[in-house]
Amino acid sequence: MIAVLALAGTIYALCVRAVDQANRELKRLANNAQSPVLSLLGEAFQGRLLLQAMQCDAAFHSWFAQRVDRLQSFTYTQDSVLHWGLLIRPFSVCFEARQDAREGQVHTHPP
Repeated sequence: MIAVLALAGTIYALCVRAVDQANRELKRLANNAQSPVLSLLGEAFQGRLLLQAMQCDAAFHSWFAQRVDRLQSFTYTQDSVLHWGLLIRPFSVCFEARQDAREGQVHTHPP
């Protein structure tokens, strides 16, 4: 039984470490993708009249959409990885509680 718990704990630790590393990397990529969006917004607000006068609205919308799509792809992936990490935690706790119950080591909390 101890071997099963040790194996489950090792697998859980590897999953948590992988989720943590992936989440940090995706946050970095999302922050890097956010910079062009913010600079493009600043340029658009300052040059809004010029964009309209030169009829560059369509090109601006296209550039903006491309940059926002890139930002959202990193943000969505980061959220997915984070939620997957949160999803595996209850399963590991449930597995450990089941193993404790089989061994007769039921933990009770004081009232």
